[in-house]
Amino acid sequence: MIYRLRTTLVLFCLALAQVVLANKAKFDEELVPQVCAGMYSKHDWGGAYRPHIGISVTDYAGEHYKPGDEVSTTPFSSPISYVIFEIKDLKNIGYELDNGQTKYICDDYAIKTLKACNETQKGKFIINGEYPTNTTILTSQLTHLGAAHINYTIVKTGYYCVSTFIASDKKYQGVINFQNAFGFLSASEIPKLPAYGILCICYLVALALYGFQFFKKRNKNQILPLQRYLLAMLGLLTFDTLVVWSYYDLVNRTSNPSSKFVTAYMIFLSILNSTKITFSFFLLLCISLGYGVVVLKLKKSVMLKCKILAGVHFLACCCYLISTYLTGSATATSSAEPKHSNFGSLLFLLPMIPITITLTVYYLAVLISIKQTTAKLHAQRQIIKLKLYENLFRIIFGSVVVTMFGLAFSSFVYMSMSSGQSIEQYWKAAYFLYEFWPSIIFFIVFMGVGWLWRPTETSYMLAISQQLSNQGGDEEEDLEGNGYHQHGTEFELDDLSLLSHSDTENEPRRDVDLDDSFELEREPTASTAAAPVPPSYEELDSKKKKKSEDEEGDDGNTLFELGEESDGEEEGNNKHDDRLN
Repeated sequence: MIYRLRTTLVLFCLALAQVVLANKAKFDEELVPQVCAGMYSKHDWGGAYRPHIGISVTDYAGEHYKPGDEVSTTPFSSPISYVIFEIKDLKNIGYELDNGQTKYICDDYAIKTLKACNETQKGKFIINGEYPTNTTILTSQLTHLGAAHINYTIVKTGYYCVSTFIASDKKYQGVINFQNAFGFLSASEIPKLPAYGILCICYLVALALYGFQFFKKRNKNQILPLQRYLLAMLGLLTFDTLVVWSYYDLVNRTSNPSSKFVTAYMIFLSILNSTKITFSFFLLLCISLGYGVVVLKLKKSVMLKCKILAGVHFLACCCYLISTYLTGSATATSSAEPKHSNFGSLLFLLPMIPITITLTVYYLAVLISIKQTTAKLHAQRQIIKLKLYENLFRIIFGSVVVTMFGLAFSSFVYMSMSSGQSIEQYWKAAYFLYEFWPSIIFFIVFMGVGWLWRPTETSYMLAISQQLSNQGGDEEEDLEGNGYHQHGTEFELDDLSLLSHSDTENEPRRDVDLDDSFELEREPTASTAAAPVPPSYEELDSKKKKKSEDEEGDDGNTLFELGEESDGEEEGNNKHDDRLN
């Protein structure tokens, strides 16, 4: 005899939160006696296959069966009982006892004492005699190695479960095939195909718009190195999203998700995803530290710390993503007994620990760096740059709040799935609740950052303009060596012809009758005639390059340079050109 609480049978349905990468799931007599998965009818999600559920026994009492072998004609000494049902029909399975427990298997006690079943049902799961005939319950026994002759066609969309039991101590293993009409992906994963397809199109449109602006400004000295990195990052994000979509399409078309090609493609996808995430946070941290706008380049020690953090985060991402893809198929559709599931959960959570730590460090470093940069800009009264970084802080802080809210909501939904009704309600949205929504937040945040640093007619002035506060001191003296700062407390431009780089800068000047102080032709005064002419944009570049060639060592200013040769040279370097090349 076997007694099980009804809630125990519900527990194996709660694997909905994990990633499902295939339509097949393994079962055995000890760890995974029950398996559940959502399924679509052919009417709701069409395809070339017949939607059905199949069961195949691969091992029994030391005997092994391989695909392609003939089905064994030797019956099992102890048959394996199974039941297939939709989750909403769970209430019609088993016989409830007076002590609150439920008996699920028909044996002599259930036949003679409980009168819950008859001799023809002996060894099978007990079905409520009052249940309607149009339910989805099918119970029988497996008696041979190989595929069982089961005709269980999915005629309506729902969340279906398969439970097995053996009365003896025989060991057995098998595979359950949740075959949908559209292919070999699970029903909870198939919405990712159109979802990632739409996301890829959105990235492609953003890349086209950003690239068009970049193309327009490329020959006018109006492009910052930071904008080049953002364009390259946008291209990487587009390619990465396309690869993710193609991976799910590959799995949906491949009957064997464990093939070498699929595994190699999965590893490539994991490395690409890790590169995307790592470089995104690395670039965001450099922006937060003021690279390209506030400072020409970062200190050597600061950049080295950023690179170390990026390297650790990359390794953590690779470990987490590869383990997620490899174990996803096994943990997605199955549920173990409580005494075994705790250990499995700890193993599943183990790769999450390092990536959680690195992400936390990244977020804290970005937010703290932005606050320090804004404080510096506020002290220097650089109003334009200050507003830029304040908007950046709002975007990053808002993403943190939304992410925390999303995690809390997903956890609440997962914990609330204690009944068949809630499971049936949420399984279709599992892909969005537990995996896809962070991709949307990532897209929105990157679009916000890209919009702030988009190529415009005046965006490059952020790198070559300076503002000084009213307070004197070392800070003001350090800026006097730049040769193109302004001696005022408000934002001013050095020379309109230098800064605007309009499309008509090389054309003859036309007469303008508008009352515009920038367009009026006025006689030069004594002060303006004596004032030195600001150097051209190209002259500053050439002077800076010539200066760097005379110095010992390589002192480049790309993002991937370590930074200044030493922290002690910062004061001297502040007297050089503070504009990006």
